[in-house]
Amino acid sequence: MKLNLILSIFLAGILMLPSCSEKSVPVKNNAQLKKPEVGDKLPEGMASEIFDKAPITNDGAPTLQEPKEDCHGKRNIVQNLEEVEGSIMNVANRFVIVTNNGTSRYNPCKLPDKLKKEGMPIRFSGDVLEILPGERLAATPFRLRNIVEREK
Repeated sequence: MKLNLILSIFLAGILMLPSCSEKSVPVKNNAQLKKPEVGDKLPEGMASEIFDKAPITNDGAPTLQEPKEDCHGKRNIVQNLEEVEGSIMNVANRFVIVTNNGTSRYNPCKLPDKLKKEGMPIRFSGDVLEILPGERLAATPFRLRNIVEREK
């Protein structure tokens, strides 16, 4: 029994010995090193050391403009549309713009009275505005820049 205990301690010591010693392993030329990924833990103190030395810069950051206010309130621009063909449609007693493919409806603030006719073919340009969380609308808020009647 004493012999088994001594033998167990001896084997445990041998197994633990390689993990205690620090050895450097040469890296071959074609060996791939693991790149750090999001969620990988850095050694204690390394993160603050890197962060403290990192330069603070705005290079490459998009410039944000203050949203303009119109009948839709202050909203950010989501997309710019240029020279899109569509038509006028009356939805819920409001004249909106429908694209020719019928997939998008836009609600402009100031649609000229002469164009407020169901089915009027038009060409328009403007800015698609964001839809706020929880909002349910008949058409996407739209800031009209240019609109003209086009031939049928």
